[in-house]
Amino acid sequence: VGARLDGWIAGWTTLGVRRCGVAQAKKPDGTVIVAAVGVDALADLSPLPTTARVGQWVTLEGTMRVPASAVKVVLLGPRGAPKTVLSSLSGARLRSSFAVDQPGSWLVQVLATVSTGPRPVLEAMIFAGSAPPGRYVRATAPGEEAAKGAQGDEDAMLRMMNAARASEHLPALARDAALTALARAHSEEMIKAKMVGHDVGSGDPAVRLQAAGYRATIAGENVASSTTTEGAHRAIWASPSHRGNLLDRRYGKTGVAVVRDPSGRVWVTQLFAG
Repeated sequence: VGARLDGWIAGWTTLGVRRCGVAQAKKPDGTVIVAAVGVDALADLSPLPTTARVGQWVTLEGTMRVPASAVKVVLLGPRGAPKTVLSSLSGARLRSSFAVDQPGSWLVQVLATVSTGPRPVLEAMIFAGSAPPGRYVRATAPGEEAAKGAQGDEDAMLRMMNAARASEHLPALARDAALTALARAHSEEMIKAKMVGHDVGSGDPAVRLQAAGYRATIAGENVASSTTTEGAHRAIWASPSHRGNLLDRRYGKTGVAVVRDPSGRVWVTQLFAG
């Protein structure tokens, strides 16, 4: 077990503070089960209430563990699209205040612009006017069923993306060959870097589009890694900032890349243009 854990940790590329948790349990037949969880902690969150009154103002504070040039706080409420609220960054300290004005669950996400570009660094759940669930419930994402019968990973991902957009009454995205080539190159770069990011050596999306001579009025990008295409789609949907890109009605074209590394893990890049 120790050798497997050493190999697992050795495969990481981290920017911040590496933190791990390990637990062990024994089955009735004597089999020992070991579970390990690891994170690349780029920031620390100060205590934040998990429950609040509907309409209550909440103050979020945190500390960056790596250099950051900007932060953004995005809220995903019980209904409606994700929204960005005012936030500030002073040195390593970040701060934001917002109201949870609808009953139900709220996902709060902090994005920071670090050396690899903008990425989520903190997340928290707040339950307005209700109690948190007593146990973990795995949530699915709209569009997962659309992957059935797809011709490969990239076709499956595009089907799920467009089905998710259809669930919000948005038109389908058209696959663009040039964007697809750029997306595929970026997924390959992430595999080499062993890191999910918007800039892992070849520049951020704007730089890569400009270098390729691709003209767009507006552009955006989602990146993710998971053991399955459905898992990556679920992770993108669960992230307020990524969901905002996916559901942005200004985008009409996309390039989708799903590249598998030697272990079978998928590395996903979704490039959007309008």
